[in-house]
Amino acid sequence: MRKNIKYLGLFTYTILLIIFGYSLVTQNNNISGSITKVIRENIEFLNIFIINYSSDMFLILLCLFGIIGFLATSNTLITLGTQIHIVSIKLNIPIYKLVAVLCIHGIEEVVALIIVLSISVDIITLWYKYLITNEVGSLFCEYKKYIKNKLPFKLFIIFILLFIGSILEYFVSVPIFDKYIL
Repeated sequence: MRKNIKYLGLFTYTILLIIFGYSLVTQNNNISGSITKVIRENIEFLNIFIINYSSDMFLILLCLFGIIGFLATSNTLITLGTQIHIVSIKLNIPIYKLVAVLCIHGIEEVVALIIVLSISVDIITLWYKYLITNEVGSLFCEYKKYIKNKLPFKLFIIFILLFIGSILEYFVSVPIFDKYIL
């Protein structure tokens, strides 16, 4: 047990540093900026899907380190809600109109983030079993089991959700946002 705890301080410091950097990056994203960018620059569907999928894959990579992914994903969900409110105030749009349009494609993206959050909880559980209760023999073996058995299905579900969400964003939400809100 002592052998495992001596690296916990360094690990925690690294986690906090990465979370701070990630939160600074996510604070710079803007919902209205991304939607107006799609409208003005005529970004294609594939680019929207790659942007959505790559951000979730980055969060999944953070989730493999345990608490990092949990805090980063929670921060992303909270920032998303905050940005919707800020955009509503800046563009002088009633929030219910903005949310109604964003929910068309946003539900799939939020569910994908919740699945990413569940991956993080699974990894935190593995760390807890290894560090605190000593229920597992080798953390590396438990990671291999998780990556082989549970992760592919969750990645597939995330892929499908983000694909459907990107289709809805490109073909439904953006035209509605362009025609009725901007």
